[in-house]
Amino acid sequence: MLLLRLVNQSILQKTFLNHFIPTFVLGLFFSIHVNAVLVEKVLAVVNDSIITMTDIELYKKSLKSGELLEEVLTQDEVKKLLNDKDALLSNLIDKKIIDQEVKKKGFNLSDSQLEKEVRNIYKSHNMTKDELKKALEVKGFSFEEYLAFMGSNIARQNLISQEIASKIKITDSDIANYYYSKNNNAPSSIYQYTVSQLHWDRRKTKEASDALLALKTGKVSFEEMIKKTGGISGKLGTFKPNDFSKAFSVVLNLKPGEFSDVIKSEAGLHILRLDEKELISNPQIEEMKVQLTMELQNKLLQDRLKSWLKEKRSQAFIRINK
Repeated sequence: MLLLRLVNQSILQKTFLNHFIPTFVLGLFFSIHVNAVLVEKVLAVVNDSIITMTDIELYKKSLKSGELLEEVLTQDEVKKLLNDKDALLSNLIDKKIIDQEVKKKGFNLSDSQLEKEVRNIYKSHNMTKDELKKALEVKGFSFEEYLAFMGSNIARQNLISQEIASKIKITDSDIANYYYSKNNNAPSSIYQYTVSQLHWDRRKTKEASDALLALKTGKVSFEEMIKKTGGISGKLGTFKPNDFSKAFSVVLNLKPGEFSDVIKSEAGLHILRLDEKELISNPQIEEMKVQLTMELQNKLLQDRLKSWLKEKRSQAFIRINK
């Protein structure tokens, strides 16, 4: 849904340089009726605003050009809108409703606020105002038209942010449930393994074999052998199942307190002991927490924006002319 993409102001700022034409044309065809002087067919009335055939045709033209796809609409969404005139008109109606709420709640920007926002944008891209104007002229737009576009879009973002986004609260439990909804077969918990080792140079096979025999016969404890061996013998660390190499994966079959046979690796000779095996929550949830939070927040925002628009539609006067 097109309107669901007009939320994040940082995305809007990034879009200016990299995808200027798509977003600017979007603003133009949505506001074209304001400057229209010709009498033409009115397709819909939304409270005190109208949607004309010109609005529809300009929207279609923009969609067909492909300029809106990357930042605003997916290919599937474009295809649906071009082949479903009711969906296209419904999109424009939602747009009108949001703009009317912007005006009603006083989210329109003053001239000074707008100038400050735009100044921050071109400065963040190491541009001057004159360079921005020249870039606009190359694309066929005036600086005043760009100001109008930016003002309406920032105002919509501010409205949605305060009226909807600010009311979304996400807990750790919500994040975990969202993760499992996407990964049905993912385990809710896994084991982590704390391991110690005895280590020798690869050439010291006899020392390693003698140590293993001494450990198995109980002539010496693992701790005593660590002191005797020295070097990098001792605590190896805490690991998850996927952390182990093929050779070291023998640890997965040990019980706490048990030790392995002599293992050869590029780093030398090893005898590993499993010190502790602990069941912990799936660590991937924590590792992906930022990404999962953003995805869930966006999903909830879209769902609630749909509900919000549905409520506003029920309170609005909407007439569609067939």
